[in-house]
Amino acid sequence: MSTTIERPLVDPVVTVWLNRIRQEYRELPGLNLTQAQMQRLCGLQPDACVALIDSLVAARILRRSPTGELVAREY
Repeated sequence: MSTTIERPLVDPVVTVWLNRIRQEYRELPGLNLTQAQMQRLCGLQPDACVALIDSLVAARILRRSPTGELVAREY
């Protein structure tokens, strides 16, 4: 019996935004943004911004600093 693992479908637009935000953090070492700043920088609605942030934190790309800012994880 063969078992397949289904991958959740991700909207291509979401993937574009996740990659764009990840690239911003790669290109600007030391970048730290609040949620409000990321919303303004990317022109996102609050709920979309929260969802993207949650995804990036869950993927261990970003982390929240003690002051609540979003910073790149150190490897």
